[in-house]
Amino acid sequence: MSKEEHKFNVDHLAKALDVAPESARIALRKHKIEKAGKSYGWNSKTEMDAVVKKIKAGAPKAEKKPAAKRAPAAKKPVKAEAAE
Repeated sequence: MSKEEHKFNVDHLAKALDVAPESARIALRKHKIEKAGKSYGWNSKTEMDAVVKKIKAGAPKAEKKPAAKRAPAAKKPVKAEAAE
């Protein structure tokens, strides 16, 4: 049983993109990069660099914004019951 090996894999791609391997796989799917068999892999640095270039040329990453702070809820005035 021979497993197809590639010189460059998702771990190499993730390092080139400076992201986690999971994020690299998400980017590959988002940019519709075809798998090489059952997994992603490239036999030359030139092939991998082309993929890196395609991913980096995609839509720019949205800047992280701090979570919006909610204004404190206005307190409802307590209605005083008229004592009769």
